[in-house]
Amino acid sequence: MKMLRPSEESGRLEGGLLLLAALFLFTNALAMSLALSGRLTWAYLWAPLVWLAAMTVAWATLQQWRPNHDPILLPLVGLLTGWGLLLVNRLAANFLWRQTTWLALGTVAMVAIAIVPRNLRLLRRYRYTWLTVGLLLLAATFVLGV
Repeated sequence: MKMLRPSEESGRLEGGLLLLAALFLFTNALAMSLALSGRLTWAYLWAPLVWLAAMTVAWATLQQWRPNHDPILLPLVGLLTGWGLLLVNRLAANFLWRQTTWLALGTVAMVAIAIVPRNLRLLRRYRYTWLTVGLLLLAATFVLGV
């Protein structure tokens, strides 16, 4: 039996957990499509497909650029965001496009953060500036999000 390096073992664990999350998500999307329309419709399946693409890109990027990352965090976040997409699709389908766009933009931001800063000195040097920017962005969601 071939011995795996710790990063390979965590990559397999993470991939398996993401596969389990995808199975949960697509099973529920198919069930919702069949229950609400009586057939498989694109309206209930496009958001899980975008989710699958985003999680695949995130997983592949983290495997390449950050092989020693936490293997539980991405599948947990993926499960919760996918479940959130399902709930938005069921409860307020008019917001699904916006929510899926934010999922894609958030994944792009995460991938950029995983790739770009090899040195965190810049973040430490301007920590109060970053704090202020973060608080302003949070306040912007209250003002612009309504």
